[in-house]
This record gives sequence, structure tokens and C-alpha cells, in this order.
Amino acid sequence: MLTHTIEVHKAPVRIKEERQTFQGKIGSEEHKRFIHSRVLQGCKFLVGEHIKYKGETGFISDIHTTDHFRHVEWNDLECKCVEIFLYDQQEFELCHPNQLKRSR
Repeated sequence: MLTHTIEVHKAPVRIKEERQTFQGKIGSEEHKRFIHSRVLQGCKFLVGEHIKYKGETGFISDIHTTDHFRHVEWNDLECKCVEIFLYDQQEFELCHPNQLKRSR
């Protein structure tokens, strides 16, 4: 006679990352630097990658890091720090990394 035992495994414990929150005046330069650093942490693109932006193809020509903070454009509190070149328009634009998709 065969018998089976069922071993119950506990789910792995997930360690929750504590997100930093800004503790200052909203809209100040310090606040914008905080937003910029968070955008850079979440940016999954590299310089030279081919991308699609609003249906057009291009490539990433630069990502403005904290050293180039003065070149970042702002739309309210939206940080546009990825410089792209669009082939059809033959011009450079700044955009937020979330607006980009990888081109295949």
C-alpha cells in the first residue's frame, strides 16, 4: 500500500522596501531634485537604445543625470530627463522615461 504525505510549505517572506518621501516645500528645487533622482532610479533605458515615442521611432541620445540637472525640463512636476532623437522629425526632444517603449 502506498501512502502520500503532503508537506505544507510556507510562502517566502517578502521584505517591503520603505519608500522615501519628501519632507519639504513642494515645488522647490530640492523637491525637483528628489523627483529627478526617483525618475533616474526607475529608468530602465540606456543611451543608444532604439525607442518608440508617440508612435515614432528614434534612439536615446542622452539621459540627464544629477550632474546635468540644469538641462532637465519640467511640465509641472513631471521630469523630462531623457533626450531622444526622432528619425522622422530629425530633431531632439526631452521626455519622461515612462513615455518610451523599446523599438524592435
